[in-house]
Amino acid sequence: MPYISYNTFGGFGVQNADVELSDARQGLFVRTYMEYYLETGKKEYMERGIAALRACFALMLLRELKEQCPGNLKGIETLDGIDRGCICENYGHSGHNLRIPGYILFDWGVGTSASATAYTKKHFGDLFIDFKENIAWGIDGLIVRTFEYKDDKIFIKCDKIADKKYILVKARDPPKEELEIFINDTSLGSRSRKDLEEGFIFDKI
Repeated sequence: MPYISYNTFGGFGVQNADVELSDARQGLFVRTYMEYYLETGKKEYMERGIAALRACFALMLLRELKEQCPGNLKGIETLDGIDRGCICENYGHSGHNLRIPGYILFDWGVGTSASATAYTKKHFGDLFIDFKENIAWGIDGLIVRTFEYKDDKIFIKCDKIADKKYILVKARDPPKEELEIFINDTSLGSRSRKDLEEGFIFDKI
């Protein structure tokens, strides 16, 4: 919604006639979308799950988000104090282009975002390689540009945010007992099927 003063991409509206944008409920749907993808192979639902997960943090009260979400930060005098890092329930609840007024509840906004993140990190990591569907997904701080599997080697090109210090790599249905992984032309070495399924951390990025 380009006429709203924050980045609405991936965020959920709520109910048929209520004005609630990027509502906390989006965090509850992350698992539903991602597990539906695993069951059906419909890639759109993984895309929607990742978008909803990222949208969970669009309303985080951080000065670093001023360019992306200026309306959400407007008028907060305690942005660098007690309110730093809090996440509001939604945006525009009053029917105006303003953040929701009132209290911030830990379980509704902050909690739903945190639980969605914990679920995703546990089951998919930051980089999820899905051999069953022949695709790799960048989830936390990553965007996968290309993915190729040949000759027992995996080649991935991806962009990452500057502050990301490590990548948790996980995979589904690795086809071999040992596979060598390359991310942006850097070899992660040969990894066992168990490493890939359980997940491992790559910190030389």
